[in-house]
Amino acid sequence: MKGSRAKTTRYSSTTSRLRATSSGSLGMAFCFKHLSLSGEIKGVYREEHLEVPVKAIREALINALVHRLYVRRGSSVSLAIYDDRIEIINPGAFPPSLTIEELRAGNKSEPRNPIIARVMYVRKALEAWGRGIKLILEECAKVKLPEPQIVSEGGYTKTVFMRPNGQNETTQKTTARAGLKEHNTDLDRDLDDLDQKIVALIIQNNHATYASLSHDCGCSVPTIQRRLRVLQQKGVLRRVGPDRGGHWKVERE
Repeated sequence: MKGSRAKTTRYSSTTSRLRATSSGSLGMAFCFKHLSLSGEIKGVYREEHLEVPVKAIREALINALVHRLYVRRGSSVSLAIYDDRIEIINPGAFPPSLTIEELRAGNKSEPRNPIIARVMYVRKALEAWGRGIKLILEECAKVKLPEPQIVSEGGYTKTVFMRPNGQNETTQKTTARAGLKEHNTDLDRDLDDLDQKIVALIIQNNHATYASLSHDCGCSVPTIQRRLRVLQQKGVLRRVGPDRGGHWKVERE
């Protein structure tokens, strides 16, 4: 359906450093690519879970499409993934006849696009009329995530999910800066977010491998190897011993 695609963007920080962008029918494939997965064995099957509940993200995206203001040319539903949060924004504010409290309670519904809502409901994309926001809150509460922020202002509606590892991202960057200041007060000025995260991880574990750094930083092994070479050239890091059995050392001034 024309206009039903979501603009999806991945940022490599908590602000606006662009890492990847694309578009998709609902953006769920993008979420599975850029969010962390965990597994749970139930019987003989393994169930995969996103760090933020799939049902909650899916419902927020469907709500954005159903309630979007389609007459606003050049606008679209957007999904942005940051290190600490996920933001879903759609053109169009809450209906003036409904309050956020009524929407949270899940007992009223007034879709801006009733035909689209009906199609979604018939195709079982919508589980029930008027329960979207309530379902989002319930799914996040089940896994003990902070309650999503849902605001409507300036003609747009924004839903913000906090990522469970968001605090760890901030802590790692703070640790990196503190560690660099302890070892060399001038070096942190020349390091971007990824370099600082690599240094933070090495300060925490000086036996970190290419694979573990790649996993924790969310980038490829070749990228990690290239960054480590540059950090060694800058005098930030030094490799002590062989690749296997050796360790990293943060150099002092």
